[in-house]
Amino acid sequence: MKTRIKQFLTEHPALQFLVPVGQLVLGIPFKLHNVLFREILRLRLFALWLVKRQPLLLFVRCGGIGDILCSLPAYDAVCRANPNLRCALITLAEFKCLPELARAPGSLCTTRAYCSIPGFPRWMVAKVFSPQYADEFGRQSSSAHLIDEFFRACGLAPTDARSRFWINPDVVEKIRESLRIESGGSKTVVIHPGPSWKVKEWPAEHWQALVDGLRASSPSVRIFQIGAHRHVTIGATKAMTLRGVESLVGKLSLEDIAALLSVADLFIGIDSGMIHMAGAAGTPCVGIYGPTNPAFLLPRNPNAVGISHPLPCSFCHHRQPRLHFQTGCPHDIACMKLLMPEKVLGKCLELLAASTVRI
Repeated sequence: MKTRIKQFLTEHPALQFLVPVGQLVLGIPFKLHNVLFREILRLRLFALWLVKRQPLLLFVRCGGIGDILCSLPAYDAVCRANPNLRCALITLAEFKCLPELARAPGSLCTTRAYCSIPGFPRWMVAKVFSPQYADEFGRQSSSAHLIDEFFRACGLAPTDARSRFWINPDVVEKIRESLRIESGGSKTVVIHPGPSWKVKEWPAEHWQALVDGLRASSPSVRIFQIGAHRHVTIGATKAMTLRGVESLVGKLSLEDIAALLSVADLFIGIDSGMIHMAGAAGTPCVGIYGPTNPAFLLPRNPNAVGISHPLPCSFCHHRQPRLHFQTGCPHDIACMKLLMPEKVLGKCLELLAASTVRI
């Protein structure tokens, strides 16, 4: 919604005078909203401290699925480096299953909305980590993998750590039964075309050509589409509709998606939280990139491949000044439009041929 409002005001400069009025009208309830959730969080953290009367270490990371998953290895390292403190991970309630699936150490404390972190005396909260990566600052650019950036933001030396899931076998079996996925049967492919920022999305005709190519290569292949009709920063938006796929858009919980990915032979998707979930589940991945660089964002999975079309302006999201916006770019998003389905299909077929059934 914020993006749409900004775009509308850019297109209608005569209405720019409404910006300070809107900030005044909307700012007060936003501040009250922030205070409310901050005080709720304060009570939860106080109750957590009260159990053992042990100083807390707070690790705060909200944001999208990929941000949270890539921060968990740094959180684990911070906990191991501070064995005398009781560690608590603060994240968004809607994504609480992510640290649970990753078996994150310490305690989990969730908040239902972004809010400032409440202050505490040092004898109650000894350390607070709220790591951010370079691209979030706006005036800097990434120079390392996202996981390494979180390590550095916490004052730790980067390692080759990666995000991992341990999925409940009962949930996996439930997914197998409900979707009729048999071990050793037809190949199972999971795709995620979005929705996301317009500059990250691959054209619908390219996705359709890829789906048609996969089905032509093996008539028995099953292709499941996952996702939701919303995005964490964009809000409500319609997911892509494709022929020849079994749509699970908006029908699965995050834990169900993790279970599905754990039994899939291949995941194909754009740069989004879903590819990080696939990487954590150990699923072979093909990531489709343009404005973002797979060297910084591709999951650290030995069977993960990032594909892009080389252009002078490729990976613009990591450059300064940035050449793109969430809704478009000066070059008509050529990096995504010129990445042909045949190139992606070839890599997908290669990984499918090498895949083995994972129980």
